[in-house]
Amino acid sequence: MPKVLCSNFRQLNRLLVAAPRRGLQLAAALLLLAYAPGPASLRAQNHVCPTAALGDSSNKCASTEFVQDAIASPGSPATVPHGGTGQSSFTPNLPIIGNGTGPLQQGTRSGNTTSYGTTSGTFSPNNCIKADASGNLVDAGITCGALPGMVPTALGGTGANNSTNNAGDLLASNGANGTFAATALNAVCSLAPSACNLALGYTSIYWYGAKCDGIFQSNQNFDQPATNISIAATQTLLTSSGSTFTSADVGKRIFIPFAGAAGADYATTISSFVSATQVNVALAASTTVTVQAATNTHPFVYGTDDTTAIQNAMNGTPTGGTLFIPGKTTGCVIRQQGANPYALLQQRPFNIIGVGHFSTLMTFPDMAGSVDNLLVSNTAGGDWVGITWASFAISATPSFVPPTFLMEPRYGRRGIAFVDVTAATNFPWINIEKVTLGESGNDYSLYVGNPTSSGSQSINILRNNIYGGIHLDHVSDTFRIQSNQLLGKTLFGGLFEFTAGAGAFNFSNNNVTWAGCTIIESGTKPMVINNYFEEVVNGSSCARAAMVDFNGGVGTILMPTFTGNILNASVSTATLVRYSNVTGGNFGDNLLVEGTSRTFVTSITTLSCVAPNSWNGGGTHFSTALANTYGGC
Repeated sequence: MPKVLCSNFRQLNRLLVAAPRRGLQLAAALLLLAYAPGPASLRAQNHVCPTAALGDSSNKCASTEFVQDAIASPGSPATVPHGGTGQSSFTPNLPIIGNGTGPLQQGTRSGNTTSYGTTSGTFSPNNCIKADASGNLVDAGITCGALPGMVPTALGGTGANNSTNNAGDLLASNGANGTFAATALNAVCSLAPSACNLALGYTSIYWYGAKCDGIFQSNQNFDQPATNISIAATQTLLTSSGSTFTSADVGKRIFIPFAGAAGADYATTISSFVSATQVNVALAASTTVTVQAATNTHPFVYGTDDTTAIQNAMNGTPTGGTLFIPGKTTGCVIRQQGANPYALLQQRPFNIIGVGHFSTLMTFPDMAGSVDNLLVSNTAGGDWVGITWASFAISATPSFVPPTFLMEPRYGRRGIAFVDVTAATNFPWINIEKVTLGESGNDYSLYVGNPTSSGSQSINILRNNIYGGIHLDHVSDTFRIQSNQLLGKTLFGGLFEFTAGAGAFNFSNNNVTWAGCTIIESGTKPMVINNYFEEVVNGSSCARAAMVDFNGGVGTILMPTFTGNILNASVSTATLVRYSNVTGGNFGDNLLVEGTSRTFVTSITTLSCVAPNSWNGGGTHFSTALANTYGGC
């Protein structure tokens, strides 16, 4: 044993012998271990002291046993069995992980903090993890990653598989702690139409359930497939060769030509779907029909009855707001509401706007001839200034490909009737623009006023397609009927009646091919300028058979102007222009074409100015000689 170590052992031995206490003995043993050299060292061996007899005060632990044990070389880290880590250093802030008896290892971390979570309970494979109320990580009870987005609302998710949504869809809550639904805008707004109105600035008829799926089929419309109808008397199975029925058609209103009592048309509903060309109807046919072609006067029509939905949308549109009619190639079917004289009723001022002739209120063929399609009444008062009806249609068909240039059918009475029943509010400064009205033949398609006295004034009727005539009934000042297509085959043309003293009626730049006459019954300085009156085919239906009639039946017409017009009566039986009860006025710069030898202008009493005109055919220019004929203006 080396000298130093021996000396140390001698010192230690003296300490052990002299030490009266067991603790000092242990300290000495540890001092000995500190001097242990080489790869081996000494450590104290556990030693059990014998039990001393009663009265024996001798030291029974006078000696300490040491054993030799191998430890790491000087400078090496202590191993795990000896209380060490087995590592000389660790990376800061990484967790330490046990490795049995081997050196401790370091793990990694996903974030940048030194806070670590604890778990509670067991975990199922592939399940999501959530924090419980104590901050422990626990099994969330749902599978992660199997269905993207399918996280319940209780866990902060939507409950909807968002990966399957259509572009533009919204997620709408069901109002409870359940799932959201991926829903189109119209469906979302049907749940909260008032909120959508505030956000979007309009109310859509779709939000109230309108389907606008009406179909009008006729073999006379070249844009549609041939439609031949077959159904046996007392039977409900209907075959339509030109149709493409689906199961979604069940419950729709249907109009079947020639199969009713005594061969009349009749209406019923679709009760069941059979095939693309066959359905069963609720009411059996009375007359057998075999491969019968549908026509414009006897069409084949079916679609969802949207009357209630559209009326509810009108009722839900705020005063001063806008009702929107979206565009489709099919029509929004409307019918008479109960026993009321209308299909739709508007009693408050709000705009009705569409996107053109594809926004069609489609009158169903069973509508009675006494029923207005849209009745606008100011019984509830309100401020109607500036309210607009624009860019939609009221017709029997959504196709707008009429069989002849002069026909667009419509069922019922008047297309739009503005009935002024409250003189204090009336209809001032309203606008009817880019509207298409079909022709029913039961009354004028557009009506404004009331039969006695109307305060309505300053109304603009601009750029419309109106089949079947316009009636201004005892209205007031400043009406403008400009840049319209005015057509029709029935006797209804233009009937313009003004209250006493009313003036500034402007009828200009219109293409007029309606079969009825244009009659002005009163007014101060009415202007009929730059219009094209063409080929009246039913002029004899007018009381005086004149294409343009300044009649003065309601009151004397003062200073009318008739200039810059083209009148072509080559295929009619009408006189071109007639004057009666007129004082003064201008007549000039017109092109007048008459295919017979009749007088061009009749019943002239007096005119203030007659400028040069172009006369083509016919007979006498004026039925009454005028002192200032061709005098110029």
